[in-house]
Amino acid sequence: MPGIEYTTYAGHANAIGATGYVSPRVNEGMTLKEAIDTFHGQGALFSIKHPTYDVGDLCIGCAWQHTVPPGGVDAIEVANGGWEKLGRFFSEGALGYWDWLVAQGHHTAALGGSDDHRAGVDLDFTQSAI
Repeated sequence: MPGIEYTTYAGHANAIGATGYVSPRVNEGMTLKEAIDTFHGQGALFSIKHPTYDVGDLCIGCAWQHTVPPGGVDAIEVANGGWEKLGRFFSEGALGYWDWLVAQGHHTAALGGSDDHRAGVDLDFTQSAI
């Protein structure tokens, strides 16, 4: 299945099923809502990744800081990687954020993911195969 990791300085997301580039320069010519609508126009689902994972300069923009537009976000990654490695650091805050979005009226699914940028080859301790 095709997809794109959508990386901004104020949050990371996946566009699951996307096949075309969308500029990550939010508010510099395109709003987040317009970017999400462009992905939806490609038939993709827009999913926020690790929304509360804030580790400073180790991962710029990892924590989600954008305002979620109504009807825009299809899913939130609430579990990432192996729990025994680093998954617990991603999940507790993410579950709370997902619960808060649902309470605000967003119809957003909870997803699990992995951070396998190497197709299962030469993974380090922070990664897990899909």
